[in-house]
Amino acid sequence: MVSSQKISWRHWISNHDEKSIADFNETISLKTEQYGLDNVYNSDESGVFYKTKPLVKSVNNIKIIKKRTKKFVRHQSDRFARVKKNWRKPKGIDNVVRQRCKGTRRTPKIGYGSNKRTKKMLPNGLRKFRINTIKDVDILLMNNGRFCGEIAGTISSRKRKAIVERADQLGVYITNRNAKLRTDLKD
Repeated sequence: MVSSQKISWRHWISNHDEKSIADFNETISLKTEQYGLDNVYNSDESGVFYKTKPLVKSVNNIKIIKKRTKKFVRHQSDRFARVKKNWRKPKGIDNVVRQRCKGTRRTPKIGYGSNKRTKKMLPNGLRKFRINTIKDVDILLMNNGRFCGEIAGTISSRKRKAIVERADQLGVYITNRNAKLRTDLKD
């Protein structure tokens, strides 16, 4: 029997008969033989199984520090509906926010910038690389410790499947591997 930590089946058993439970256990054992115990997850009650994404270790071990996560708000945007919240630099000659007086809003300055080594880095320690064709996945083969792939939004689901399969073969991590791949099950 497969460990229940990886494959959730207890909620599924309560709504089905003995034959369907036996079929379910048989398919689980076949999938674990095919992919290995660590690479099989049960997605839902439909019996659709997914392989896990390959474990890619980041080369960068630098901790990502965000000096400020809140957005900068435009001066007096809370007072007037016509003034939007999007940041604009105040330019008045007597403006206290421009002069950076005490008790006024914070303004963007160079000190809030990110570390050059961690700029545009995802929480997993990798940077994004947009993939438009299958050949782009081959580029990531030598750099899979620094970059992860992100399939462009304009790519069709047929090409997405091919890109994801090629990335699995090469051990490249894809951030949006399940996008546009869901299909409706018709009985």
